[in-house]
Amino acid sequence: MARTIGLLCVALGISRSLAQLSVANFPSWRYADTGFPFFEPADVAVADLFGDGSAEVILVGDDDDRRFTIYQASRDDNNQDMIYTELADELLTPARSAIADDPDHVLAVDYDLDGDMDLVVSRPQALYLLTNNGESNAWSGANIQLTGSNGVDITALAAGNVTSSPRLDILVGHASGEIGMLVRGAQWSYSVINQASYTSNTDILSLQVADIDNDGDDDVIALGGNPTRIRLFRYDKTSNSWTTPTTLLGADVLDDAHSMVVAEVNSGNTWMEIAYAGKLVNGAAGSTVHILNFISEDSTDVNFAVGFSQTWNGEPDITQVAAMDLDLDGNVDIVFSGGNDDGDGYVGYLLADGVTGVAWDDYFIHGVSGATFQGATDGALGRYGIAIGDIDGNMRPDIVTISQAGTTETPNVVAFDNLCEPGFEVGTASFDGPQGWCYECGAGEYSADIMTTCEPCPEGTWATEGFDICTPCDGSDDNTNWPPTTWCSGQGTCNTDGTIDPDSGSQCTCEGLYFGVDCAEKQNVTNSIIFGFIAIFFFALIFIPCLCFGTARKVGTKIRKTRVDAHLDAYQTKHAEKKAQTAELMRLKKERIARESMSNPTKATKKAANKVLSGVRAVLVIIFATIMLLFAEVLQILGGVALVSRSFDEYITGYDLEAAMKSIGDAIGGVVHIPGLGDAFAAVALALASFDVRDISFALFDGMEVTCNGTQAPGILFVNVVVTIIVVLVVEAQLYQFMRITMWGVALGLKAFLEAKDAPKTFAIFMMACIFAAESLLKFMIQFLAGMVTYSTFLPYYESSTVCDDQLKPMEKADTTIAGFATAMAYIGLFPFIHLLIVTFVRGQPDDVKFGDVKFSFNCLTRPFKHFLMLNDVDDFDETTGERKKSLERTDTMEVDSKRGTLPSFAETLLMLCYEEDKDRRPQPIWIRYLRTIWHKLGNLMRVTFGIWDERLVRNYKILQYAKKFDEDPHDDEAHHDTVLRIFGQATSLIWFFVPLGVVVAKFGDFINAAPPYVNAPGVVVKPWLDTSSRRNMLFNSRWPNFVVASLRFITILLLTTGIPDFAALVVACMFIYGQIVPNVVMSIDYLMAGGVDLGFIGECFKQETPTATVPAATSSPMRAAGRAEMA
Repeated sequence: MARTIGLLCVALGISRSLAQLSVANFPSWRYADTGFPFFEPADVAVADLFGDGSAEVILVGDDDDRRFTIYQASRDDNNQDMIYTELADELLTPARSAIADDPDHVLAVDYDLDGDMDLVVSRPQALYLLTNNGESNAWSGANIQLTGSNGVDITALAAGNVTSSPRLDILVGHASGEIGMLVRGAQWSYSVINQASYTSNTDILSLQVADIDNDGDDDVIALGGNPTRIRLFRYDKTSNSWTTPTTLLGADVLDDAHSMVVAEVNSGNTWMEIAYAGKLVNGAAGSTVHILNFISEDSTDVNFAVGFSQTWNGEPDITQVAAMDLDLDGNVDIVFSGGNDDGDGYVGYLLADGVTGVAWDDYFIHGVSGATFQGATDGALGRYGIAIGDIDGNMRPDIVTISQAGTTETPNVVAFDNLCEPGFEVGTASFDGPQGWCYECGAGEYSADIMTTCEPCPEGTWATEGFDICTPCDGSDDNTNWPPTTWCSGQGTCNTDGTIDPDSGSQCTCEGLYFGVDCAEKQNVTNSIIFGFIAIFFFALIFIPCLCFGTARKVGTKIRKTRVDAHLDAYQTKHAEKKAQTAELMRLKKERIARESMSNPTKATKKAANKVLSGVRAVLVIIFATIMLLFAEVLQILGGVALVSRSFDEYITGYDLEAAMKSIGDAIGGVVHIPGLGDAFAAVALALASFDVRDISFALFDGMEVTCNGTQAPGILFVNVVVTIIVVLVVEAQLYQFMRITMWGVALGLKAFLEAKDAPKTFAIFMMACIFAAESLLKFMIQFLAGMVTYSTFLPYYESSTVCDDQLKPMEKADTTIAGFATAMAYIGLFPFIHLLIVTFVRGQPDDVKFGDVKFSFNCLTRPFKHFLMLNDVDDFDETTGERKKSLERTDTMEVDSKRGTLPSFAETLLMLCYEEDKDRRPQPIWIRYLRTIWHKLGNLMRVTFGIWDERLVRNYKILQYAKKFDEDPHDDEAHHDTVLRIFGQATSLIWFFVPLGVVVAKFGDFINAAPPYVNAPGVVVKPWLDTSSRRNMLFNSRWPNFVVASLRFITILLLTTGIPDFAALVVACMFIYGQIVPNVVMSIDYLMAGGVDLGFIGECFKQETPTATVPAATSSPMRAAGRAEMA
């Protein structure tokens, strides 16, 4: 196929420039035909038409729809295989409209020298020029008129600057042996180049334009057959005429040639060489490529002779040759292809050594016996055309071949993708994804494979910024650690022995601002310093009012009074109305059943049978619920293990968190034999156990590029404070008490109402399930948040990055200063932090201790928080009457409520040291009263933690009052004393989550308060519950199994956390059998027989009764009256 000097110059330019960047690197290939059509193209060209770095494939042929078409290459979704897409019809129409049918040759060349590749297209009777302005649809077509014999049977095209005109000249070869030249002046002119040079009716098989005699002017080299000759035509610009042609290879030497290319394949001299496919006269049989080397020159002629010949015996004839630097070594290589009518074909290439022009290595990439190739199919590839260019934009020339024997099984357009892969040395050419170029890797990088960016040097090597090599750590030249498993990159040096340092986890000793295990990250000092000061400001903004002045508690109280209490009033009112409706509905229901029984006994019996079926369904539901309880228990254990393990991992040196999590999977797998379930639970537990305040902070740091360690300290401190405030808000809002007591009672009332109406109870059951799930989730979330607070990073002080200290002038030691300030604030803030926790979680103070009021005017600092600080934190109920107050009280001064049984805020306490109203009339100084109150609260904390509730503790926590407050029905006999005890006991235990390693104590308090005993005298347990009239004091008390389950759950958590999975699995099984299955069955019978659920369907199977029903009067229970008396 005809080639152009313009394309060749581009190829040589790319090759020589890349030769400075590359080392020995053999090309590798991938078969790439996806997207090409199944039609019979006559010729192919490859050129970058639009200047985007990727060449397009131009095809011409006799297909009406595709007589002229262009394809662009792209990668598939895996960024691997090439896919070719035809340009849209509207982009091709301007060019197609200028070309008549059946074009059979195409030449890509910058005809007008404007930097954009133009196209010359021919058919047997015409020639067309398509000029390109660089846009995909901006073609202008011109039909170059060739009259008479000038337009007959065009067989070859070429272009070059033969006449030194402002545009390139177009050379045309004919089947008659004539060679003509078209020159563009005011109009096109056509001249014949010495018709007598070739015998009549001798095809011009190939034309090339090159300065083959080194005189600075382009010459024309032609290959003609019958007999085969290669001749040189030189143009005399002085006389504007052609000199006598020179025969470079005559018919007595060459026979049966097909194609030719001119290129400088021997860099050892300045002369061009000629490569052609054919046979030497009397030469060996087979497929042959020859290279003509320059021999000598005289005043009139230059002399060439065959310098290299390669024959492949028994293979089909080579029909096409081309030249391009395939391996980017700076030396032009020879590409060849061929085939026969039987469909046998191949593509191969000769790699030049670039010095002698004699030493060549041959490689086949398709079709030859024994050759291996990715996805290859047999066929006469390249028999009719071959083109070379960088079609995928990686700066490596690819090969496109065509034949006219295409079928749906054997495509007749096939591309060979020149992969960009590493050679024999680290740091060779690699594909760069964003740029789409193939280039030398940068500092400390190598090419892992095609379609990836350069990667860091392999293990055992290191890199220095600015050098494109990977130096072995031991100084050896060979790459003994290939392929890489871990590496060093960026700016750094290897450790002495090239191994990973166990302390830092790095193989590199990082230099300067570089850090990370591979020294690839760089400190962003400016962002870090700015973030550090902003974090300090926000910490102070939230710390002073919320922790020092108690604003967090006041906001929580406001939420409780404006949100929770408002809903509580509404639910109690609705519940009373719903209860009356339920009683009336039950009365009507019983009367209806009695009437139906007397009038229609069969119908009554049928209803009884329906109830039996309903009972069966209820049993099935209980079985299903029991199974789900197992998973619920497992999830609760997971949460407990995660919380305990996270604490151990932070404060116990050498604790193996992953091993502990693995024991979870083993234990769960020993109970629930479901493949993969144990591992899934273990993964969830590991994720929970690995998450704390630092994870939130580091996510923020990464987004803002806060890399200096010391400047991160205020951010971690700020997030600690925010998490603490959230927990305080939830506890003060009493959401858990409201949900567990009030909402649960409302759901039970709704269920009874639906039963009375004989309506489906699905909604009520769903509501109860949601409340139970929300209660468990809220409890775990509070525990999880409390356990997230971390102190270890500030013990004994927060470390800084010394490399960041000297980078920001004049603020020297800025990173260390910020870290030191954050550490100091952590220690100073510890006192108001502990004060806030004790006041929030632990109730009560000595009976004889009262705190006065402190009054002062608000200044600019406190004015923004006046809205919250002015809110009186009074009790929600009247201690005399036991009734809740429904109004909010405000005052113009910040007062300390001496009646609520809690300490003032930390700031108020400090102010009272200097000023307290009526201080002289107080029996004790403020600091003694403060210490006595703290000691009293610590005593209450220990008693609650161990579940020992006595009369004083009950009074301090106002158990009776809170039970009445949250009671959804003040007129029933359900006092909720046991529930309130349990809830306040478990809520108080939350304070231990804020203590290092205190999570174990917190979980102990959580399980012991599942069934806390009431102690009337020291050490004597006289009754399990305050409410002695409750039916739950029977043998199978519904709360004792909870205690057993909680106890076993606690033991299981400790066993799993300490890595004893086998015994833990046994405990889980025992806990599930005893704590869930057996008690649930017994409790269900107890509850059902006591009237909690109507089991009348059993009796109705044997007898009929005439029911009577009356609406009970709304009277207060004796127990509630006793409670009021006790309060009074």
